[in-house]
Amino acid sequence: MAHLMRLCVVLPSNQLSGSSTSGIEKHQSTKITSNTQQQKLVQSLKKTVKHYGKGRPSTKGNTMHIIVNKNIFMDEFNSCRPDNFNYSGLSALFDYLDDMDSQNTELDVIAICCEYSQYTEEEALKAYGMESIEELQQSTTVIHCDDDTIIIQDF
Repeated sequence: MAHLMRLCVVLPSNQLSGSSTSGIEKHQSTKITSNTQQQKLVQSLKKTVKHYGKGRPSTKGNTMHIIVNKNIFMDEFNSCRPDNFNYSGLSALFDYLDDMDSQNTELDVIAICCEYSQYTEEEALKAYGMESIEELQQSTTVIHCDDDTIIIQDF
């Protein structure tokens, strides 16, 4: 079974059916069990967020938590930022972030793309003026990928 990651979508309380006007946040978790269910739920959320406002919705109101597996994680990157990471890089990044995950992590593709970059070891050492991977690891997080590339947390 694939590791799971949580996606948090925040909508104003008056935008969700049956929402409370008392100001108390409701939390709903959905476990996704099939690829079809995953795709339908992600598409529905994209439409909902797009429909109810441009930019980041208000953090006041109801919060919906959706458990996102590796497939959805990769689909979100490939649809939004397809050139930032290859398959091996996305897989390694998901595993790393899933291990670091707290209970309420928001999946923000753009923020992750700004914080992490994928390189060959030679490219990373040249870009940061380092002599060895060990030296780079002393300065930042280095995630090793299956295809002999690395992902580093930019600094």
